[in-house]
This record gives sequence, C-alpha cells and structure tokens, in this order.
Amino acid sequence: MNMNNKQYQYLPIRLSHLLTHCSVGAVVRGPDYLMIVQDISEWIALDGTAPREIMFVEQIKATLGIQQALREPPIAKLDKHDLPDGTCIPASRFPSWMACDSCGLMHARPWIDQKTDKPICQGVVNNRPCKKPLTQVSLVLVHNDGHINDLDWHYLAHKDAKNAKQKQCGRASLTLTLNNRRVITCNKCGAESRVNPGTKLPYFGWSQPWIGYAPELPIEDLGEVMEVNDTRIHRAVTISALVIPPESRIGRHSVVAQLYSNQPLRDTLNLRGSNFQRESRKKSVAEKLDCDVAQLEDAIIQIENGFPNIDTNMTTLKLLEAEYQAILEPIVDLKEDEDFVTHHVSDQWREFLQHRNNTLSKKLNSLITDVIEIRKLKEIMVFKGFTRGGTIDDEVPTIVPPAIDKEIGWLPALELYGEGIFINFDNDIITEWEKNANVMARTEVFKSRFAKANIKFDPNIIITPRFMFLHALSHLLIKELEIQAGYPSASLKERIYASISDDTSMVGILIYVAIPDVDGTLGGLAELAKPERLEKIISKAFEKARWCSLDPVCASHDGQGVGLLNKAACHACELLPETSCFCGNILLDRIFVKGDHNSSMPSVLDMIKL
Repeated sequence: MNMNNKQYQYLPIRLSHLLTHCSVGAVVRGPDYLMIVQDISEWIALDGTAPREIMFVEQIKATLGIQQALREPPIAKLDKHDLPDGTCIPASRFPSWMACDSCGLMHARPWIDQKTDKPICQGVVNNRPCKKPLTQVSLVLVHNDGHINDLDWHYLAHKDAKNAKQKQCGRASLTLTLNNRRVITCNKCGAESRVNPGTKLPYFGWSQPWIGYAPELPIEDLGEVMEVNDTRIHRAVTISALVIPPESRIGRHSVVAQLYSNQPLRDTLNLRGSNFQRESRKKSVAEKLDCDVAQLEDAIIQIENGFPNIDTNMTTLKLLEAEYQAILEPIVDLKEDEDFVTHHVSDQWREFLQHRNNTLSKKLNSLITDVIEIRKLKEIMVFKGFTRGGTIDDEVPTIVPPAIDKEIGWLPALELYGEGIFINFDNDIITEWEKNANVMARTEVFKSRFAKANIKFDPNIIITPRFMFLHALSHLLIKELEIQAGYPSASLKERIYASISDDTSMVGILIYVAIPDVDGTLGGLAELAKPERLEKIISKAFEKARWCSLDPVCASHDGQGVGLLNKAACHACELLPETSCFCGNILLDRIFVKGDHNSSMPSVLDMIKL
C-alpha cells in the first residue's frame, strides 16, 4: 500500500475478501484513505515465485471450464520489526485527487510532494495558509469495458469555456476548486462546470490506475461519472464447486500425493545422471517425504500411470448434477483425510416424523425424501475477473481478467472447508405441483423479466417452478437457522439443485458454511441435521412463509429490486446478506412456498393429501 515515495502501510485482509469485494480492481477503504487493488501480475514474490498451486482439482477445473492453474493468494505476516514476511497484495491510493473541505482547492497526489499519508491544503484563505486536512474526491470515471480512472478535472472545468482566455487556459496545478463536491472552477480563468454522478463524458483511453494509459478508445466512447461507493464500479466474477469423489478421496498425506504436489522434487528425480546419482537422489527425496525408497518408487510408477486418474471429460452443465449424485450416494470406507464426508439420516428422519401427530410434520414426511448430514466438505472458489459499469438495458459488461495486460497462466482461488445440511424433496410431488397453470404463469413472469435484465450466472440459471420454490425456501431456512441455532446468516451459503431431465431430475437444497481453514467449523451446523432439531427449523420456515411483518404489502408486491426480479420478498422475510445468496438476492418470491388462494395458486404442501 503506497503512502508516499518511500513508505508503505500494511493492512490485514481476509483471504475470502480477496476473491470478492476486495479483489483485483476493487476500490476499498482503508483506515485513512481509499485504495485500489492491483492485478495478480503484482502478486509474485521478489524471486519470481508464484503463489501455492491448489492440487487435485482437475475434475473441478474441467466442470468449470478452466484451463489455467489455480493458486491461493499469497500470504504475508508482519515480523517483530513490523516488516512483512511473505508476499503482500499491492494496492495503490485511488482516487488520486484530493480536495480541501474548507476552501475546496484541489490537489493531485499531494501525499507524494508532502511526503506524508495525511496531506494538508496548500491554499491561502484570507491571506493565511489554509492547512486544513485534505480528503479524496469521491467521483471517478468508469467505462463498461472495465476501465476506471480519475476524472480529468482540468477538462471538466474548461469544457464549456466561453471566451478565448478560458479556452487557452493551461493545466497548472492548484488552480481548481471543487465547491460542494459538484461544481469545478478554474481559479485562473474563471471557467466552471457542474459534474454529477451519471454524467457521460469522453473516455480517452485510460486503463487501470496502477497501469496508466491503454490504447486510445474511439473519441465517441463515453464513460460514466460514478461515486466510489457505487456498486457498479466493481463486481467480482467468481465461480465455485465442491470437491467430490473421486478427488475428495485422494489421501493428502500419502507418498504419491505428496510427490505429485511437489514439482521441484519430481524435477530432481528426473535429472539425468549415473545410476549411483539417481539412487542417491531417490534416497534424498524419500527422506524428505518420510518414506522408504520402495514406497517412493511405487509413487513414481503411479504418477507415470496417470495418477490421480481423474476423468475430466465433464461439462459445466454436469457440475451440479455431479455434486447432487455425490451427496445422495453413500460413501463406503471413509477415511479421516477425505474432503467429502456424508452421513445419511433419512431413515431416522422418517421414523421420527412417523410419531409426530401434527399435520405439517406428516406432510413433511411425504415431501422430504432425504436428509443428509455433510460432516466435512471442501469448496473451491475461483476468481475469474471483474466487471465495471453497465445497467439493466446495456449489454453485459466486459469481464476483465485478474491479470490485466500479461499472460500469467493461473487464476486466484481458495480452498474453503466446512460442513452442511442437504435436504432432498419428492420429485413426483414437485412435478405435479409444477404442472398447475397458475404456478406456471407466475414462473413465466420471472423468466421474462430475467431475460430482459440481461443478467448472467455461471453456471446459467434455468428458471422453473421448482427453482423458485427451492430458492425461496432456502432463504427462509437460513433465516430460521440464524434464529433457532444462533448461526449468523452472513456465514451461511446455499446451493440449489433444480433441474428436470430424463437423466437426472434434481430437487434439493444444500445449506453450508465454508471458511479458508482446514479445521472447518467443528460440526455445529451438521449437528442440526438431527431429526428433532431439523423438523423444528423446517416447520418454522414453512409457517413463517405464510405471513411477513410487512404483509399485506409484501405478499402483494408485483415486482421490486433489480429488474423487478423479486415479488413477495423483503428484508423481513426473504432477503439475506449478499454473501449468502448465490445470485445476489434476486429471483425470490415467498408465494412459491406458501401459495396464494386469491389467485388459486397452490403451495407444494397443498399437493399432499393425508
């Protein structure tokens, strides 16, 4: 983090944030000023070493359509002298212009000239030095192709020049005043102009602030003036997948896995030399891997034969289907170092509900076919890039890759460890409900609006009645987990399995927690899959779907939010923190859970006759 020419400031940041709202190209707020995170070409160690590669994810890369290697962001810690030990993520102070809150005088990069991270105004007020603290201006120029930079304040002040003096005024520093953060005035010639968020201005080829000029854009290309806190300035594009068998079953501590993951050791073994030299190198490598030479030789043979022998002939379309099947299929002979550990409690669930006398519990016994405790899971989250700008009516903004102007060959990614609860629903009941004309008509409204909104997800969302039901119920369950179990909703995530096909019809919900820590979350969430606890959570979720504290307004809403892609969904009933919803709190409608007797739309529970 640049403070001035010679000093740096080191700020802690969570690894997960580096792939989301603090990722490459994001404008983030530090303790004293705003800054922008530089691209991954700057994430390399001084000796040229790239960050650690994530191994045994070939199946995931194939399903996500990724050719590059996946590497974790570098990690650094401050030593006893407050100097970094490791590779830091670089960021630059941005915006570069600062203004005086008192007199409005503007300064370009004043921290460089004043050699301090807290520069002061150099203007004069009433014949006295101003010396008031400066603050960064909050307006920047954004282009839909992913560019961002400071506004050209000199150009803005003189773009409506009225006389020859104003037209010929130079670009001397410390002659601009920004009044009320909206009117820019040249103190030298008197020219002024008003600038507001949303203003369209020519974009003259700026790229990213830490890079400088890119090839010039056509003069008719326009950028949009935005506040730095506008959510359109930066949207991280991430994709994720669960590590499932067979990759999840690879023993990480086995000799072959350790050798496969250590390219330098493999290179050592492949060096040419005499038989004596080769045997000597084998003994040295065996000692480093804490094994004997025979075990090492066996590992070498396995790698030569294609270890880890993962079938990568998969498509993105099969991503969720593969996870769904892996969750439903019991895993035999589980070992401690596996990354995907499930425990089926469906029989206990049915036996427990059979002894419940209330109507809702009996209907849930018919509706829910599988309850699975996922005691251990690993999620791979990949940062593919970011977008800037764009509105609902525009084309989809360009995705800017993590390495802006260099071929790096890898993408930032994280291994997230955790646990979860999976609930599967009866496909026949859901299919019968989906055929209802009123259910289909309400779904068509969402399909039409979603198509017009031009919003894309990876993998793409196919809007069906079962998807709308599962998504709305998932949010209700997460809110209930927060109330009954004390889990903060921001820590929970969802995966929706909803499809209709001849091969695999999916109708399930996975609610899970995953953090960048191999120890996971100590079993707190998976424990809630026990029938006596889960039945209360699910029952409450269905009951609370019937009435929101903002009803009847909420239930009768015909469209709200981005692209009007929510109906009966508000902060009191459906909306979650952005980190919890995989599609950004859209495509939500509580009516798909509770039904609507006024429009003769049944709920799923109405389809179950006792």
